Amino acid sequence: MTEPEPPPRAPIVLQQTRDAGALLSDGVGIYLREFRTFFLISLAVVVPVNLIVSGIGLGQLTGEYDSTPDPAETLIQLASSVLLIMPLVSAMSIYALLDLADGRMPRARDAIQRGLDVFAPLLAVTVLYAAGVFAGLLLLILPGVYLFIRWVFFVPATVVDGRRGFEALERSAAAVRGSWLRVFLVTIALNILAGGASGLVASPFLAAADSSGDAFYQLIGTIFGGVLFAAPFALIMTLFYFDQRARKGV
Repeated sequence: MTEPEPPPRAPIVLQQTRDAGALLSDGVGIYLREFRTFFLISLAVVVPVNLIVSGIGLGQLTGEYDSTPDPAETLIQLASSVLLIMPLVSAMSIYALLDLADGRMPRARDAIQRGLDVFAPLLAVTVLYAAGVFAGLLLLILPGVYLFIRWVFFVPATVVDGRRGFEALERSAAAVRGSWLRVFLVTIALNILAGGASGLVASPFLAAADSSGDAFYQLIGTIFGGVLFAAPFALIMTLFYFDQRARKGV
């Protein structure tokens, strides 16, 4: 006997304006409504990347906890987040969100596979984005901040609109143009919220790592925070992209 198809879902309207409160409530609401799907998406990315990079590469599986890691270790962890975790979780979450917009039940396996399929061109855009922002930060910091916001929608521009390379960055710029300050304020607020929530969840594990001297607890805390908060952040930023598109008519 074949399993019956689930009933159609009420589609989510993406291309519409949302204020900051609506972005947050709609993004979190979608995440909670399809928690299993987005949890599995995050699990499929956050766990293996952190185990390989931090657990094995930086020795946190068996090493001693260091409350003041050297800059190289911090840079490696940041690079793994920017180049791997963030774009992959975002791409997979976007595909699940697009299914919801079409009234279909999102399936984690399909979203994960589609995210992996687009990862090569997405990685190329991510490298361009990171290189541009880093170069801007070296030039008195402010140019880097400007580009960070101007290109902040490079993932949905790649996944939703199929743009590649510099075209994805320009697509993001078109959505931001004329609203740089608004995008800056909302993006910074979302980063603070996501970072604070992730840090709050990880804090008991960091305390355990500090008291025991075992870096394994630190690794578990990082994984736990990432699994819980990477997907809702990606969903809110994607809704923000559609909000900006609706405002700009692009």
